[in-house]
Amino acid sequence: MEVAVSISLASQLPTTRRYLTARYRRDLCKELMNCQSYRKACRSFNYHRGRVDDQEIPLSTFVYDLIQEGTALIDAKRCSASRILDSFGFDANTGLYPEKELPQHLRNGEQCASVIELDPDAILGELIENWNSSAPGLEEAYSEPDLEEKEQPAKPRRRNRTAASKDEMPSVCENYIKWRNAQNMHGMCKILRSWKLETDVSQVVYIMIDAVYVPEQAAHHVKGGKEIKEESGSRVTHWNVKVEWETDSRSYIITDETLDMAFRELISFLLTNDLMDRYFVFFTDGESAIFKGIDRYFSNWSHETYLDFPHLEKKCYELLSLAIIGKRLGDPRGKKEYYVRGSKAGQLKAQDKTSLSVLYARRVVSILWAGNVKEAIDYLNRINPEHIASKGYVDKLLHYLDTTNKGQYITCYALRRKAGLRNSSNGVEAVNNLIIANDQKSSNKTYRSNGSHASASIAAAFYNREFDRWVDKKQFTFEYITADQTEKCDDAGLLKT
Repeated sequence: MEVAVSISLASQLPTTRRYLTARYRRDLCKELMNCQSYRKACRSFNYHRGRVDDQEIPLSTFVYDLIQEGTALIDAKRCSASRILDSFGFDANTGLYPEKELPQHLRNGEQCASVIELDPDAILGELIENWNSSAPGLEEAYSEPDLEEKEQPAKPRRRNRTAASKDEMPSVCENYIKWRNAQNMHGMCKILRSWKLETDVSQVVYIMIDAVYVPEQAAHHVKGGKEIKEESGSRVTHWNVKVEWETDSRSYIITDETLDMAFRELISFLLTNDLMDRYFVFFTDGESAIFKGIDRYFSNWSHETYLDFPHLEKKCYELLSLAIIGKRLGDPRGKKEYYVRGSKAGQLKAQDKTSLSVLYARRVVSILWAGNVKEAIDYLNRINPEHIASKGYVDKLLHYLDTTNKGQYITCYALRRKAGLRNSSNGVEAVNNLIIANDQKSSNKTYRSNGSHASASIAAAFYNREFDRWVDKKQFTFEYITADQTEKCDDAGLLKT
């Protein structure tokens, strides 16, 4: 069911706001996207418009108009989300469905079957029999290190991963079947069930969520004739969501300053684009608020949540580096290492010893790569006490991996990678760079909260191809616009009939 919900804010704008023409607003935002700096964008705007001397637009006015535009866009986006939710019977204020059961047209269909009722042998046999290696789904960017030693520099991570062939499928599952027993039967059923559903790219939606922080600008005030700058240790929080679906890697970006509003806008987008009847696969880092939000807003739909493997790997290395004594040993792998970046890229490293903490972390990560959380916990409990510098950090990692904490979101990453399925939330990490980090974080600049969110919302509208429609008609719908459709738009930014 498709619903096009549009709003017009022309009559709702406060009288204190300056009236801005569509051309001025478009040029204003485009200069910001091109320059990624308020000061440079203002100079470029005045230069391209031929404004000199007293005709130049002051920087303060330029920034004020940009914030005004971004704030209006945020208000329109939230208002549109509320109307979409209300039109589908959801609570517009909470984003939740008021009834205990969803209507039939909003359910995931057969994907609501209980995990306990599944037969893992039957699912495994069906996967091997019907496996199509030419269409493995949305491929994963994370690359497992090569096991064979090579006399050459390390290669960058490959973004195009080929799935296993049909003949290789039994060997793909062999390592996983080895540790099948009564204790992990439930986890095995979950992985095979999710894997089976993800092999059909027309029935799965990948959702990646992450938070990115930028330093907040310190407040200025005048005291005793002097300008005082207060110390500011606070940060501006952005909650970013990236949605991917279909074989041609269709994607959509959502950003908001609160996680609840981001989830409401996510549900509005899924409802508008007929994606609610698909299977949802979430990837995120260890942010507890995100896991709680997924459980709250998507409890009525069949979904699976996975912990991002690169974040899991990073967590193990960080905590074990603080927990293990600073002793260095010869690398038991005997594998030569090369510089990857900088002026020495490609040259052999002179270092022939490895930190003891790195050796422990490698072992823990290799166990978790196979999805064996219980074995990883047992290994950590067996660490030689003489090698431990701080038992507290070992306990932190044990708590992190506990099945009541992040351990319940760890899966068999080796199996998913061999099948060509996603293992990380790298998509939303790229979004962080596109709409926030490249402009606000990497440049070490500080922003006020309203200016930071205004810039991010304008950037997201550009990448979602929604900006032209917003500028021309002050309309915001959550309809996905393809590149072909933008070429068929009229001067008003609306699709031609």
